[in-house]
Amino acid sequence: MKENKTVRAIDLGYGNTKYIKDHRPGEAPVCASFKSISLPANDSALDVGPFERRDTQIVLVDGVNYEAGNDIQSALGKHYVTPLNNQSIHSPQYEVQMKASLLSMEIDHIDRLVLGTPVHLLPTFGQKLKEAYQGKITLNKEKSITIDEVIVVAQPLGGYAAFLDTLDKKLLNDLLQQEILVIDPGYYTFDWIDCKRFVVNEALSGSVEGGISAMLQDIADAISKDPDINPSRIPITNLLPIDEALYTGKFRFGTKTHSIKKHLTAAKHHFNHVMTVLLNTLPANNAIKHVVVIGGAAKSYANPIKQTFPDKKVHVANNPLFANVSGFQKIGTSMKFKEKHHA
Repeated sequence: MKENKTVRAIDLGYGNTKYIKDHRPGEAPVCASFKSISLPANDSALDVGPFERRDTQIVLVDGVNYEAGNDIQSALGKHYVTPLNNQSIHSPQYEVQMKASLLSMEIDHIDRLVLGTPVHLLPTFGQKLKEAYQGKITLNKEKSITIDEVIVVAQPLGGYAAFLDTLDKKLLNDLLQQEILVIDPGYYTFDWIDCKRFVVNEALSGSVEGGISAMLQDIADAISKDPDINPSRIPITNLLPIDEALYTGKFRFGTKTHSIKKHLTAAKHHFNHVMTVLLNTLPANNAIKHVVVIGGAAKSYANPIKQTFPDKKVHVANNPLFANVSGFQKIGTSMKFKEKHHA
C-alpha cells in the first residue's frame, strides 16, 4: 500500500506570505495568506483575558515572542510603515513569517517542504534555506515541527508550474515545446525566468529592484498631491491601503472611498524602467512566443507587459496571488521520494 506523503509549500514575499494550508489526495491544495508583517508580541497578544484573541500566530525567534498572521494589521499603529525591505530574507522577520506559516498548517511533520527565492538570490540563499528548515524546528514554547526534506526553487518557476496545470492537454503539449518567459512582479524585486519545459535559461533570467513597492510609492505620492483627495498634502506613508486597492480598485482616505484607476498612471515611469531592464537581457531575435504573468499584482502589470510584447501571447495566471505557492506544491508532489532503507 502506497504511503501518502505530506508535502507543503510556502511562498514568502515581501508583501504577502502565501502557504499551503492543507492538501488531501485527489483534491486541490488549500491556499492561504497573510501580510508579511510581524511585531514583537505584547501582553494583549499573549493574554487577552475574557476577550477573543486576534487571529495571529505567536512564534519564538532568538528568544523573543513575535506575532504574525491574518489579523496582524489590527495591531499596527495608524501611521505604521512596513519594516520589510529587500534585505529581509536575511532577517529575524523572515524567520517569523516562515514559522507563522508552519504553525498555521497545524501539523507536526512534513515529508517535503518546497520554498522559493527571488531569481538572483537562489544561488547564494537556496542552500542556506535548506539547512535552516530541514530537521526539527522549534516554532514556539509549546510546538515544534519536523521537516524531512526542503527543496528551494526560483519563485517564478512555481507560477510556471501552476499555469501549465490549468491547460488542456493539447495546449500543454504545444507550450512544453516552446520557450516561455515567466514574469513575477514581486514586492521589492521584479523577477523573470526564460524556460523551456522546466529547464531555466539562466542567461536570459534575472531580477531588478523596483517591484510593487516602488509602484505603490509612486501612486501614494500622486494621491498625496491630489487636491481633490488630500488638500492638506499630507504624505502617505502607509502603503498597505494602496496595495489592497490594486486588487479592489478602491482605497479609503479620510472619510471617503476613492477609485485608484486615475492614479495608476503615476507608476508609468516605474513600468518603463523594469521593462527596459528585462528587454536588455533578451536577444532581439529571441524565440519567445508566450509570456506568463504571475504574482499578486499581475493584473496591474498585464497591460504594460502586453504593450512591451505586442507580438507575443500574454497570459495572466489564474489566481495570480497563489500561482507560485500552488506551483511549488505541484512541483513537490510530482517529484519522487527517495526510498528509505531500513536495516
